[in-house]
Amino acid sequence: MPHHRETAPNFRLRHWASRLVLLVAGVSVVATSQVRSADVFSAPYTGQPVTLTAEAPRVTLPLVVGVTASKSPDKQAEALMRVKLTVRWTPEDPSQTKAGPILRASLLGNGTQLSGPEAATSPLVAGQPLPMDVLVSHSRNCELGKRCQWTSDLRLELESQGAAGTVEVAWTATAQAHVVGTSSTPEGFTVTVSEP
Repeated sequence: MPHHRETAPNFRLRHWASRLVLLVAGVSVVATSQVRSADVFSAPYTGQPVTLTAEAPRVTLPLVVGVTASKSPDKQAEALMRVKLTVRWTPEDPSQTKAGPILRASLLGNGTQLSGPEAATSPLVAGQPLPMDVLVSHSRNCELGKRCQWTSDLRLELESQGAAGTVEVAWTATAQAHVVGTSSTPEGFTVTVSEP
């Protein structure tokens, strides 16, 4: 009997490992089934820090990913944007020990979340900045002539629980893009992130 107790977890582990191998193989087939150019990256774009309070607990920041080419292959372009956040909480009462609020962040494209789940911090602690990432992908709904452009909304929201105070969010956005249907990068292919 002890033999069965020892092998049961191993069997389950092998079962999940084999499923993972099949999943990775399936993703690899999908990823390699379409020819695409190499990814081109934007310069980082750092926006003004945002301050949130219980009285003003949410903000939406529109962001634009732009892709241009001086000579276009007239193919579909795809882009991915990532926003890195640093979240810092300052309690209203510096002597308080109660846990701070929770910040939720998401990136939405065209009003719907396209990729990457909503991110949330653990309850914030005074003097301990927390990093977090959110991302959104933009599918091939843009045929690259001279320019493709996608708009996303970075949404930040405080949950009302926790001690009173202010939350400051510093953020930097970067994007990467490629063209589908060709392995060569178009002439003059550039990627930018900006606010409208």
